[in-house]
Amino acid sequence: MCFKRKNKLGGEVNMIKNEEMKKDIEKTSLQLLQPEVDFEDVNSIHFEFGYLFQNVNHDIEALFKAVTDKKVIYLAIQNKKMMRLTIEDEEAYNFLVQTTLSMRKF
Repeated sequence: MCFKRKNKLGGEVNMIKNEEMKKDIEKTSLQLLQPEVDFEDVNSIHFEFGYLFQNVNHDIEALFKAVTDKKVIYLAIQNKKMMRLTIEDEEAYNFLVQTTLSMRKF
């Protein structure tokens, strides 16, 4: 898994509106979901991004969730790794998103 895009601006860039990058991340994240445990119908899955940044080294940092026909799964990308989080509370997820965004001034 490699999420790299050329960053000409330097520093950190808010990529939340980059639909191509989000689609690539969504496709890759399906590998972390288990059929019959996390979802019944793969077509029922939709994704919601809390934040999506790219730094000067082209690394991606993201917090997002997959909403399925069975549950909500929280996911993150950090240090070139995608991981499934153990957050099970929408309020905790929202707190993480708001805290991160307020620290970045976007």
